[in-house]
Amino acid sequence: MQIQHRPGVQHRNTDALSRIPCKQCGYHSGLEKETVTTETEDQHDTVNAITRFDGSNDKDDDSEHHDLSLKEIQKNYHDLKIGFFLRSLWNQWNNLEIRDGLIYRQFEDPATKIVKMQAIIPLSERKKVLQFSHDDKCSAHLGIHKTLAKIRQSYYWPGLQNDVRTYINECDKCAKRKSPQKFKRAPMVLVEANGPMERIATDILGELPEAEGGNKYILVVSDYYTKWTECQI
Repeated sequence: MQIQHRPGVQHRNTDALSRIPCKQCGYHSGLEKETVTTETEDQHDTVNAITRFDGSNDKDDDSEHHDLSLKEIQKNYHDLKIGFFLRSLWNQWNNLEIRDGLIYRQFEDPATKIVKMQAIIPLSERKKVLQFSHDDKCSAHLGIHKTLAKIRQSYYWPGLQNDVRTYINECDKCAKRKSPQKFKRAPMVLVEANGPMERIATDILGELPEAEGGNKYILVVSDYYTKWTECQI
């Protein structure tokens, strides 16, 4: 018998099975299997065929194929979108419930500490939820954080926060009504003076109540070095 190393990233089957107990399978006796590797010589250096043992002939694996959850994971594991959706829900298995044919997730509101039930929304219905929570007249095109908080009161799906951010950033009405970005002002710098009257600053103070001569403004002149200030009406 020859022991062969198998990297951990390739243990997809054991990784999926270790995340949740399988009620259908019951106790597993842990039967030992022996793999024998032999070397043969061939005149040609090409590989004619590559086959992989999938355990289809093992009677102990029948319960796995009858389990709906495991079959869905095996079927969609290599699909990035579906795989992420299933794996995310799989990690939250203890917080999921089925009511009236719908899957719900237990969610504790961080503000009120009240546990609520969120309906898991499939991919085909997510756009409707986003439109109702953001575009509806009662929603008034709320921002990202308020829209996200509103959806989380009743609904959930993996990647919800990213979908809300993308949807609002692509909203035409929000883009048209959004105030233009203000340009940043240049930082203030200290102006130095090496002697009296080398640099002066002038400013006009007003509009003030009209004086007897009809003047409403005062001219203010200040020396940078000595801070001497004079005013002229």
